[in-house]
Amino acid sequence: MKKRISKVISLTVIIAMLSACGSMQVPDITDAAETNTNNLNEKVEESVVISLEGNSASSDSDYVLIDEDSIEITGIGSYKLVGDYNGQIRINTEEEGQVQLILAGVNLTNNSDAPIYIEQADEPVITVLQDTNNKIEDTSVYLEEEAEDLGIERTNGAIYSKEDLVINGTGDLTITTSDKTAILSKDDLIVYDVILSIVAGRNGIKGNDLVHISGATLDIQAKQKGIQSDILVDIKSGTIQVNSIDDSIHSNDTVLIQSGNITLTTEDDGVHADQILQIDSGVILIEDSYEGLEAKDIIINDGEVTINASDDGVNATDGSTEMLGRGDMMEGKTYDFGLHINGGILSINSYGDGLDSNGNVWMTGGKLIISGPINNGNGSLDYNGTFEMTGGDLVAVGSSGMLQTPSQVSTINTMVIGFDSAMNAGVKIRITNETEETLVELLPEKAFESLIYSSIDLQVGKSYNVYINDELYTSIELTDTITTFGTTGGIGSGPQNGRQKGERPSWIEGEIPLHPNGEDPLELPQE
Repeated sequence: MKKRISKVISLTVIIAMLSACGSMQVPDITDAAETNTNNLNEKVEESVVISLEGNSASSDSDYVLIDEDSIEITGIGSYKLVGDYNGQIRINTEEEGQVQLILAGVNLTNNSDAPIYIEQADEPVITVLQDTNNKIEDTSVYLEEEAEDLGIERTNGAIYSKEDLVINGTGDLTITTSDKTAILSKDDLIVYDVILSIVAGRNGIKGNDLVHISGATLDIQAKQKGIQSDILVDIKSGTIQVNSIDDSIHSNDTVLIQSGNITLTTEDDGVHADQILQIDSGVILIEDSYEGLEAKDIIINDGEVTINASDDGVNATDGSTEMLGRGDMMEGKTYDFGLHINGGILSINSYGDGLDSNGNVWMTGGKLIISGPINNGNGSLDYNGTFEMTGGDLVAVGSSGMLQTPSQVSTINTMVIGFDSAMNAGVKIRITNETEETLVELLPEKAFESLIYSSIDLQVGKSYNVYINDELYTSIELTDTITTFGTTGGIGSGPQNGRQKGERPSWIEGEIPLHPNGEDPLELPQE
């Protein structure tokens, strides 16, 4: 299974780039897993029963070896666990086929090792039986150099698998760890339908190559990262809540959110990918973060994304340590990465930059709403290349000291207002056309000095009225792609000096993105 599913799926996902929107498509990983875990009722009836009795256990199967503090399963088949046990459940078989652990009301504890350890198996599956409550507690310490010095296996998860692992079922499973990751697979981790509650002393769940979530309900509290993979985090659907110290969702390469209801609270990034972060649908609420979304290329195709950030709301960065700023744009630098907004609703409340792209911004559709910074060292928009807007609607309020707007290369028109003095949070802004039809209305969450509004409804040669708390503040006639009223301290629409439109990344045309060191992501060393 490791080579048939993990490497094939990961390779397919990483290189499956489509057309000009830069979107990925993935095979239905969940269906592939379900083909081997159907007919659950038959499997429960035919399963080998292992009765757990505190520090001992009993079973009639020759494939179940019971020792003083461990139970070793050595053959393929389904094994139903019932009762309380202090020790380790270990799967170790060279046989080809599925080994299924059915948790049917268990309470597993271990203060020295992983309560469940999958050492070797072709197709391991953990199924949480419907209408059962199950608990796993690992109070052992995280081992690093100590493991090698002591000559012992480094099992740094309450559920620890050296193989691809599927966790399914519709029952409840609670996992608590003092110093370890709750669920750790050294290859792929596929989670669907199950109800998981996790309190982890390290990471919530991790799959080295892949974490795939479909239909599951996850409540994760983690002292490090919530959901993590070295290559791909793929969320197809489900209800996910993460409260973490480090990134709530993290990949060293790619994060793909196809759908789901996701709520994140973190002291670091809400969602972080070193290379590609793509959102196709779903409702994502980042209640608190340092930065909301961060990746080299961020692609938003649809969905509702709400971000609260103490620094930047969205940060598109290639990880370069070179100190680039708005002034660097005037030197004619070109970029092939950045933020792509093709649809959906993106709402940002940030105290740093609303959008910060060390490359370009491309906006072809959707709605972008920003309540930006109150200090003049940041701006609602911050990009080093160009902001090419060919569709969608943008409304942004914030400070004016570092103000940027969409670029002149845009086909969508923009009005910019620099207010004489700071406006208070909560004032109502309303913009109407010449016939007093309301185009946009908003109540900013913080004090602000500037307003940026871009929309297909704005036409050069037409006049528009701006109301503050239903009183006319000013009327503006659009005279160009970017029309400014009042005083702003920013650099406007960015570089023009002969600059051409920012080029979209070459991989959008089908080339494969590599890690920053130039290596194929599938060839990187494992943890």
